[in-house]
Amino acid sequence: MCLLLFKPADKIVPDKHLVIADKNNPHGCGIAVAMGDKIIIEKAPSWGAEEIIKLLAKYEGHPAIVHFRFATHGSKNVENTHPFRLNEEWVAAHNGVISNVKTLHDESDTRAFLRLNVIPILENQWKLTDDDVIKLLAQEMGVGNKMTFMDKTGNIAIANEDQGHWKDGIWYSNHGYGACNYYGMDDDYDYEQAYWDSRAYHGSTNYHPVTPASSTSRFSAFGRVIEEDTVSPPASSLMVLPDKVNSYKENWMVMDTLNTFCDCCHEQIWGAYALESTNNMIVCQDCSRFLPNSLNLPKSFKRDSIEINAMKK
Repeated sequence: MCLLLFKPADKIVPDKHLVIADKNNPHGCGIAVAMGDKIIIEKAPSWGAEEIIKLLAKYEGHPAIVHFRFATHGSKNVENTHPFRLNEEWVAAHNGVISNVKTLHDESDTRAFLRLNVIPILENQWKLTDDDVIKLLAQEMGVGNKMTFMDKTGNIAIANEDQGHWKDGIWYSNHGYGACNYYGMDDDYDYEQAYWDSRAYHGSTNYHPVTPASSTSRFSAFGRVIEEDTVSPPASSLMVLPDKVNSYKENWMVMDTLNTFCDCCHEQIWGAYALESTNNMIVCQDCSRFLPNSLNLPKSFKRDSIEINAMKK
């Protein structure tokens, strides 16, 4: 559910990370760049990795915030696409679901939180780089939420920074750049080339074909196995991977927010769902039956498991 990253001036984000982030979070993306005397924001709900790659090259040598959106609140429009300008000095972007804010008509949870909690702080001359302010905002958002603030000179503050991680000098809000949360490919699959193949199919001009990597099967992060090139897998192709192959250490939160989608069945969820806090993966209660016990779903949420043998019939 969204990927947020901060890139210092002297760092370069791997294209592969952006491509995978786009695949996992397909509802628009944007970038905020600290130019020293001003902040530039460029974003669109129709954009993907291709546009972000171009913009990072254009603004190379400047600190930047990049955000890929997976919509949970509000329409998929430019108004709800991150990053958001707070004033002439500051911008912000968010990863997570803030369930304790009251949104206005078609307003995302992030925009509501900024309107109610962050902009008033700035109007009262408080600094977002103040540790006490960041701790207060982190507490107000809740566990699983991360928010990055940047000013025009490139100074940053990250609420719940420790719930993300730094990799090669770049801060990522989760691991959604490393593997697809949906139906991914085997480890040898060339995600980046597949992205450009898809863009070329849809008319992109920025395309340089090469021999694609091969893959024999596909799987999701939850252990759902499907046949190659099956868009809507039949029930007979669904099975549970044995617990012994799962070495995950998920930390799940049970939530109840409308207008989100399950990463297993891709169906819209209109009730309770479980959110995995490391990679922000979502599972509905129906699909919880197919997940192995080693994924450590809360017992109060998980429905009775379906045995592998039953799925093979």
